[in-house]
Amino acid sequence: TLPYMSPEQIQGEVAQIDQSSDVYSLGIIACELIAGCHPYALHGLSLSETLEHLLTASLKPASAFNPAVPEALDRILAQAVNREKAYRYLSAKALRDDLQRYRDGKPVQARGQPTWQELKQIYRRHRLPVVTALVIVVMATFSAAVSGWFAWQENQSRKQAELQMQKSQSLSQFLIDMLAAADPDLRENNDLTVRELVLNAAGQLHQQLDDPALEASMRCTLGDSLRSLGSYREAREQIEQALQKIETKDSDLDHQCRLALALVESSSGHRDRARGILQTVPFEPGSLAWISAEIEQAFMDQMEGKTEAATTRLQTVLALPDQQLPEDHEKRLTAMHHFADNFREAGQYERAEQEMAKVVKRFGQVYGVAHPRTLYVLNDYGTTLIRLNRLAEAEDIFRRVIEARQSIYGEDDERVITASMNLLNILVGRKKLAEADELSQQLLERVKKTQLLAEKVIQLRAMRGYVLEDLGRIAEAEKLYRDTLVWMASQPDRTILEMMPTRNNLAMLLLNSGRLKESLQQFDTLLNGLAKEYGDSHPYHAIIENNYGEALGQDGQLDKALQRLQHSHRILVESFGEEHPRVIKSAARMERVKSLKINGTPG
Repeated sequence: TLPYMSPEQIQGEVAQIDQSSDVYSLGIIACELIAGCHPYALHGLSLSETLEHLLTASLKPASAFNPAVPEALDRILAQAVNREKAYRYLSAKALRDDLQRYRDGKPVQARGQPTWQELKQIYRRHRLPVVTALVIVVMATFSAAVSGWFAWQENQSRKQAELQMQKSQSLSQFLIDMLAAADPDLRENNDLTVRELVLNAAGQLHQQLDDPALEASMRCTLGDSLRSLGSYREAREQIEQALQKIETKDSDLDHQCRLALALVESSSGHRDRARGILQTVPFEPGSLAWISAEIEQAFMDQMEGKTEAATTRLQTVLALPDQQLPEDHEKRLTAMHHFADNFREAGQYERAEQEMAKVVKRFGQVYGVAHPRTLYVLNDYGTTLIRLNRLAEAEDIFRRVIEARQSIYGEDDERVITASMNLLNILVGRKKLAEADELSQQLLERVKKTQLLAEKVIQLRAMRGYVLEDLGRIAEAEKLYRDTLVWMASQPDRTILEMMPTRNNLAMLLLNSGRLKESLQQFDTLLNGLAKEYGDSHPYHAIIENNYGEALGQDGQLDKALQRLQHSHRILVESFGEEHPRVIKSAARMERVKSLKINGTPG
């Protein structure tokens, strides 16, 4: 995230990113652990202010925040987070070795922060603010020195300083051990994942730290990191351990950990648990914690088909004034994205496209066009274009997303596979069957090597079956559909929406093969589930109902077929517009059934 990015990352200098960039990020973490806060004091700043601060502000030594930090450790930290790559440690091993020298009481090699030239440059650019700041700093320093001198005379303050020193040393040792775990020279397997590094760190906490509140805070943070990595079980364990360590209930730390636990439950699909946890936290309206909780609950509403409730929550967040939630703040941008995506889930595709276009533009301005978050919303924009049948535009978008994501994550990453599945959908729609056949086979091979969520595998198998159908390999397609449905039925928590593509494809295959009774049974099962989950006016229901009307017509049930086709056609027109191929096909189906009724011809 932004507070841990090296200057070369922030400025998009991809060619400059190397091991020293990782050292910078580790250095920021070290400063937070040892000094107790971020060295650039970012609290309360907007995104644009944060960017400028990270690239121009002078670095405060750790001892400015924690007087117990010795000068040698100050120099180590300053060298680790130096903006100039040439002054940083070249590797994590070099940083670890210097920390070990400090622990052993030996002279350290850190040169510290060469601040004089930086100060001169800042002074030339901002003479008046610098002079004013110097006066304030001198006064603050003098005041702090006087206060510190008298406080130091008190026995309690002396004990507190000793306690802080012990805490600093234990955190320093914890950092050394954490870095040692990443040292290739000390590992049989050099391929250390971020998940392994976080779990190794979590395993050391109890032995390294004897401060319950500090351990709780770190476990909560590590748990949130594991949630972001998709390791929900481990994330839950860490946060629950953190909650057990917190002595003061209903404290800020307690609320922070309970919010983190709710996010884990929501991310892992246990939305009832998540809502139950959030109801126990007395969030202050308008606070960042409250905003996070509202956005997450809106997302859960959306996942459950409660699009109106989700829209209401997101509108409340987006209505907050800029002073409370700046326009470039991560939470506002996230709320904008969910707000746009909510229209897509509600079947309002034209409005969704309008809102999503604004989101893509805004993310590109704030993060850059090749940033992972911008690519994420661009992927969603492409999906919206598919709903509107703007397939050529969508194909171009997904090819760009796939290329960019592969360069960042590699071809087997879930995000690359997701974008590739969207491209596969377009290739089928545009009848590029040879490329679709090859891509679908490649994707199925890739998911065997990864541990993707089950719904991704289900979607991919359904799409592969559709490709086989278009290629005339009907028996293979039917077997794939039926095997997938049997497997889904054996899995807990599979939703009707996840099963919809496979069951609809099977029903249509049976219909096109003349097996009408079997086809109607599949449609009945699917429509009953969709009506229960989304109601009979949702576009999902209308799409399947229109296919069902076609099957009824071919079975000779003309009155029932026309009723179903007319009902679904109205919803399809409202959702997609008159010119959409799905709507045109629906109109042709109605005319065919009407003609059969007039002529008295059996279906």
